[in-house]
Amino acid sequence: MAAKNRFPRNVTCKTAHGLAYAVYGTQYQHKQAGNLRITEVARVLDTQDWELAQNVVNTLNTFMTSADMALDGCHFTRFDLPMRIEQLRRCAVASELDASVTLTTVHKAKGLEWDYVGLYDDFSADPLAPEIDRASRDDELNLLYVSVTRAMQILALNSLVIDIMQRYKELHGGLLSQ
Repeated sequence: MAAKNRFPRNVTCKTAHGLAYAVYGTQYQHKQAGNLRITEVARVLDTQDWELAQNVVNTLNTFMTSADMALDGCHFTRFDLPMRIEQLRRCAVASELDASVTLTTVHKAKGLEWDYVGLYDDFSADPLAPEIDRASRDDELNLLYVSVTRAMQILALNSLVIDIMQRYKELHGGLLSQ
């Protein structure tokens, strides 16, 4: 630090960031991370999409340098949703038979089946939550039923289904086979 060499030894030199961290930094200590490397982020995401990995690093760095306590849309500095949608549209095919991947909603998937199905974590409510009304619970359970019965060979579960299965297992003493 250049300022340190300009003052006598009895003078402590600190940056504004250093002073602020000393007073407020411990509140945000949980947000700190080491040097985020694109290669490590790509490995964790299991992707070779380096642009995506760079966007994730930028997003996390923006969040970690903010005063915000939670990550939200304002931290996504380079994620351009319209551009991503356009990229998906350019890759789209006219017939589902020509597609290698099908993105659909549970509502549109009714009556259809695929060899491999992966469930996304976008269900609006936990159907077993005590505060949910009966009609909403039934709707959510029906959606879950439709979603988990679309796979003919492999079903990749989402966190909600895993949580429901875990709660069932805890309540019924391990009646689920492992």
